[in-house]
This record gives sequence, C-alpha cells and structure tokens, in this order.
Amino acid sequence: MHKGNNYSKKDSKNEKKKELIKIIDNVLKMLFGKDETETLYFHLKIRKNLDKDEIVDRIDDFIEFLIEIFNDLSQIILNRIINELELKYSVKITNNSELIKFVKEFFK
Repeated sequence: MHKGNNYSKKDSKNEKKKELIKIIDNVLKMLFGKDETETLYFHLKIRKNLDKDEIVDRIDDFIEFLIEIFNDLSQIILNRIINELELKYSVKITNNSELIKFVKEFFK
C-alpha cells in the first residue's frame, strides 16, 4: 500500500508538470505557430541542452533562453505564460522571479 501511495504522488507530480508544459507549448504555438515553436525547441536544445520535457525542472534556463532570443520581447511571452498560470491556479505572479519560484515550489 505504501508503494501505491508513492506512485500516486509521483504520478500526480508528473501530471502537474505535463500541465505546465502544455500551457507553455500552447502559448508558444499561439504566438508563433506550430513550426516556429518546434524551431524554438530545437534551438533550446542546442543552446541550453534543454528538452521540452525538462522545462519545468529548469524553468530559469528556459526564461534565460527566451531573453537571449527575444530580448525585451520575451516578456510578452512570459506574461502570457504567467496569465495562463494565474487563471488555471488562482495565483498572482507579478514578475519572472515569482514565476520561477512558483514553478519550483508548485511543480516539484
């Protein structure tokens, strides 16, 4: 029984991570389209050695990547992600530092 509970916790954690990845993926696809989003993931892998499925665990590297690629315009992307998180989880996130903190606490 104890193992079952651990599995359920781990499964729940993985589901929450998948939800965040889906939110990020949907925002990127909405802003850039499917092909350009796949190109972004390709460059994320090249520049940061970061796969799409690892974004939650390395959210700070993902944010850094967006800033490197888009400079000040990265905040538009991040604000859309923040907005989606605020709506889904009824939280208030006012800046990128709070985004990182929220992801590291809630999705780990």
